[in-house]
Amino acid sequence: SERAFVYLETRSKTDRFMAGLNRQLPEGLAVQSFGRYHKQSGPVQDVVGYRVGTADRAVTQKEIQVFLDRDTVIMEDVSKKGKIRRTDLRQAVKRIHLERPGQMRIDLEKVEQRTVRPGDVLVHGFGFTPEQAQNLRIRKLAAGPKE
Repeated sequence: SERAFVYLETRSKTDRFMAGLNRQLPEGLAVQSFGRYHKQSGPVQDVVGYRVGTADRAVTQKEIQVFLDRDTVIMEDVSKKGKIRRTDLRQAVKRIHLERPGQMRIDLEKVEQRTVRPGDVLVHGFGFTPEQAQNLRIRKLAAGPKE
């Protein structure tokens, strides 16, 4: 089998883009995934997996689906220079699923060269309080090429 790697500079939603592209391709050809491309650093490669224990506040599969269906989940913070930064956490989440009740897997990649933490996703995307996020059991699993 043959493979082609495609990297995009746009911030389009991956599922929609892939579905639209696949409709245009001849039968027998299909895009399975694609990667984003950063003008300064080149292809965005690393995806980091985390196992997150959420014993204090369980996340449901329905909440995960609502999160995945959203186009954007914006987090605002202040940089060291005092500027307000806006980060789209939805772009950072490559995969998210429940492994069992009280435990989920979150695979994250950098957004605009910024590292996103699982606690950020749970606070801004799932309504956890900052205190709940601090009490999460988080285990970093792996970093590797983006699939």
